[in-house]
Amino acid sequence: MKIELFYFLLSLLGLAFFLISPIFPSQFPFQLGGGLVFWLGIGYLLLRFPLRGVVSCLRDRVTWGVFLSYLTVHYVAYSLLLDRILGISPPSVFSVTYAPMGSLNLENVVGLFFTPSLSLGGSWFYLDLSFFSLVMGLVIGLLVVGNLIELRRMTGLRRNLSLVGLPLLGIVSGSTCCISIATIVAYYAPVLALGTFSPFLDSVYVGLPMITALFLWINYGTTRRVGGALREARPDSVRGRGKTI
Repeated sequence: MKIELFYFLLSLLGLAFFLISPIFPSQFPFQLGGGLVFWLGIGYLLLRFPLRGVVSCLRDRVTWGVFLSYLTVHYVAYSLLLDRILGISPPSVFSVTYAPMGSLNLENVVGLFFTPSLSLGGSWFYLDLSFFSLVMGLVIGLLVVGNLIELRRMTGLRRNLSLVGLPLLGIVSGSTCCISIATIVAYYAPVLALGTFSPFLDSVYVGLPMITALFLWINYGTTRRVGGALREARPDSVRGRGKTI
């Protein structure tokens, strides 16, 4: 429990440094350090508690391969789509960007979701991700793999589409989160210059990954419970058929 408390306090310390960054002439070191420490703490706590069972699924090369492949596609597809939609000027190689805050204000906590961000690429490739999007990509990737593993274990339900179809639909919906965000941005791109939809798009950028992760987590728990119950009941059903024959 001590290690969990340490990371919780570490997150609070990172949050504090991020919020007080406007009082310093150079905000960048405090935004970068505060944001990094905050999201490291949050990431650890997520992996340690709600995602502990999912992390335990990564036991062999196949599951690690699927996880890393999805994670790469998730990050790259998201950034490439936003680049094509918004026409962002890519960095020459690598850069770290941040948005200076005007004054000391509790509302600055919203900035943790967007700044600072890591940019990588050139004219043919562009990757731009905030610490929030990096953590959420990791969470969603783990949940997608965990759901696939639990669905694969439900071997007795292969022909029952009413039971397999719903979890599978949930996995597919969750795995396309990055495409969904980019599609919404693409739809509203013509009016972005007016500033009318900026708060809405900000909410979508933050809220949709969170909703997706929550939905996948619920789907994972449900699929795991159903699969466990079926595996326990399967020997009885086999013995029952043996008696009938």
